[in-house]
Amino acid sequence: MIHGEKESSFYQTIDKNGRRVEGAFMQCVHCQRMWEYKTGSGRIRGYCYKHKGLICGQPDCIAEQKRLTGNTVDCVTVEQQNDLIRAYVMRHGYLPGDKSGIKYEVTADGKIRMVSAHLSLDNYLMTPSGIIIKK
Repeated sequence: MIHGEKESSFYQTIDKNGRRVEGAFMQCVHCQRMWEYKTGSGRIRGYCYKHKGLICGQPDCIAEQKRLTGNTVDCVTVEQQNDLIRAYVMRHGYLPGDKSGIKYEVTADGKIRMVSAHLSLDNYLMTPSGIIIKK
């Protein structure tokens, strides 16, 4: 995870006039969303003093912080959020807010794995961030 005001990544491309264009991406310390850093863009973002990093300020990120902590002052990093999700799966056997009926378990190394589903598990996999995608 990138902390502070360091760039997460850089890009370099050529515009339609053949000029080289360079830029940087920043990453939210809470939700890991990335955005192109543009000085003076007018976008209001933020800085989390607890986790010492930039925050994206997107409504869904703020809403998730409020859901997890009861306010938007306390911060929950991705690692803490993953710990909360793992604890929820261990207690209930499914993902928070999931109404699909798919059962999950937490493996010994902390990964969340599907154990039963209405679909073939051979056709899907879970990314490191916990998103289920089709192979």
